[in-house]
This record gives sequence, C-alpha cells and structure tokens, in this order.
Amino acid sequence: MKYRILFLALLFVLTACRSTDIVEKKEEFIKMSIINEMPQVNNNWVNGESIIITDKNTITKIIDKINKSPKTDLSKIVWEHGPDLRIVFVGNNNIYHEVKAFTSGTVVTDKYAISAEINFDELIND
Repeated sequence: MKYRILFLALLFVLTACRSTDIVEKKEEFIKMSIINEMPQVNNNWVNGESIIITDKNTITKIIDKINKSPKTDLSKIVWEHGPDLRIVFVGNNNIYHEVKAFTSGTVVTDKYAISAEINFDELIND
C-alpha cells in the first residue's frame, strides 16, 4: 500500500512538472511566417499573402506571449468565423510548429484560445 501511494504521488509530481508551453522552446525557431487566410481584403495585405519574420528577438517575444498568456478551453468558446491567420514557426532541419490566430491577437490551438494580444498590424507594417 505504501508503494502504491508513493507511486501515485510521484506520478502526480511528474505530471504537474510537465511543460505546458504551446510552442515548445526545445527547438530554436529561425523563421516565423504569418499567412493571411481572410477571404476579404485587409487594409494591410491580401488573402494568401504571407509575412516572413527572421528576427530571433521578435520570434522569441511572440512565442513568450503565446506561452505565458491566459488560456481558455476551446470547447467553451463559440466564434462566428474561424481564425484569420496561420502562424508557422520554422526551426533548423525544417522542424515546424503551427498555430492559428485572429487579427485581434488571440491565438488558437486544437485545445485552447490564448489571449496573447499579439499586435499583427505592427508586425505587418515593420
């Protein structure tokens, strides 16, 4: 019985310590693409156009915003339409991670809506 309780306690601790990062930092990302998927024309860019960012500081700031911002269970949210943007982080050896986003700054994964408050207009105009 002692071993079972010890095992369950250890399992709980290991589960609690597991990384909850959406975009894991174990890979160094060297490029970030923001792809417009809006059917209508935006003030700054057209459907299908993409912006490529290679500045590592900017990429790190965006990843930190995504990982550290409040998350809401996606099953508890209803939107009138889907995300406007696709963000693709590309690392060495073409390893990549992709998330979706709204122009409002909210990032969406398969499980969460993340209030990252990313200013896409600022990124697009730089």
